[in-house]
Amino acid sequence: MNSIIGIIKFVIGQVFVVALDGSQRLLTAGDRIYSGEEIVTGDNGAVSITLPDGRTLDLGRNSRWSDVAGATPQKTEDAEDDVAALQTAIEQGADPTQVLEATAADNENTGEAGDGGGSHTTVQLDLTGQIVDVTVGYPTQGIGFATDEVEEFDDADPQSLTNTQLSEGNTGNSDVITLSSNSQVTEGGSFTVTATVGSPVTGSPLVIMLSNNQIITIPVGERTGSVQIATRGDDFYQQGDESLTIGIRDTVGGNYQALDTTSTTTTTVVDDVDMTAITLSSDNQVTEGGAFIVTATIGAPVTGSPLVITLSNDQTLTIPVGERTSTVQVESRADDSYRQG
Repeated sequence: MNSIIGIIKFVIGQVFVVALDGSQRLLTAGDRIYSGEEIVTGDNGAVSITLPDGRTLDLGRNSRWSDVAGATPQKTEDAEDDVAALQTAIEQGADPTQVLEATAADNENTGEAGDGGGSHTTVQLDLTGQIVDVTVGYPTQGIGFATDEVEEFDDADPQSLTNTQLSEGNTGNSDVITLSSNSQVTEGGSFTVTATVGSPVTGSPLVIMLSNNQIITIPVGERTGSVQIATRGDDFYQQGDESLTIGIRDTVGGNYQALDTTSTTTTTVVDDVDMTAITLSSDNQVTEGGAFIVTATIGAPVTGSPLVITLSNDQTLTIPVGERTSTVQVESRADDSYRQG
C-alpha cells in the first residue's frame, strides 16, 4: 500500500484528490493522502494539509499538489555538456534556436505493453525548506520594445488587493448571540426574551440555556428563537418596581466554531396599584345600655407592620401582621327611662 504523505486538516469549498488510476474523490477533513495522489483545489476550493513531519501546507484555489511529478530520463553528463555548449554558442553570438538539435519525437523509455500507456518516471520529493541560490553562467539582457505614451490619471480610484490567509481550525463560524426583551411589563404578566445569532444555524439546532434556566431553541436554517418568561404574581402589596436581567448560561449545537454569549437583556417589572378593601361588619341590633362588636376585615393578610384602623367614633382596631381581621366593642347609649326611639 502507498505511504501516507498528508492528512487533510480542513477544507473550504470543493477540493478533489486524483488517484493514480485517474479516479477522483471529494476531500473532507481527516482524509488521508497517499503517495502518487494529486490534490486539485479548483476555482472555489482551498485546503490545509498536515504533513508527516508535523508542518502544515495550505493550498489556495486553482492549485495542484502531489509528491509525484512526471519527468523524462536524461543522462547527467550529457545534460551538463549540452548546457556548456549552449552557453558558449550564445557568448559567441549564435542563435540558440539554430544550433540546438531538434527534440526527439518519442521518449527514451517506451515502457512495456499494458503498463497504462506511455512512459513516466516517478520522482519522490522531500520537503526540506532549504533555500537555493540561482547562479547565472553567462550575461543576459532584456528584449527591447517600444511603448506608447502612458496617460496618468490623478483622480483614478485606488484599487487594493487583499491576500487571503487560511487560518487553522475547523470550518465552523464564529458568531455572536444577542438577547432582547420588552423594556417593561406589569407584575402578574409575562415578557418575551428573543435570542438572535448573526449567521443561520447549521448542522443541528442551537439550544440556548438562559440564566433563569429557561431554554431557547433556534432551528437549523434560522437565526432567531424566543421564550415567554412570567413575572412575579400580581398582589395587593407595595413592592416597588423590579429589574430582571437575563443572560446566557450555556449553549449546545449550531455547528459554530465559537459563540460570544456575553449578551444580556433587562426588563422592568412595574408594581401596579391594586385596591385592597376593608370591610366593616357588626351586630344587627343591640338594646340600649348594652354593647356591640364591630369587625374589620381586609382582603389580604397584613404584612410589614400591624394595620391600625380608626373608626368614625374615634375607636381603633388593630389587625396584626399575618392576619386579616380584628374587632372592637362599641358601647351603645345609656339605658334610661325616656322614650328615645
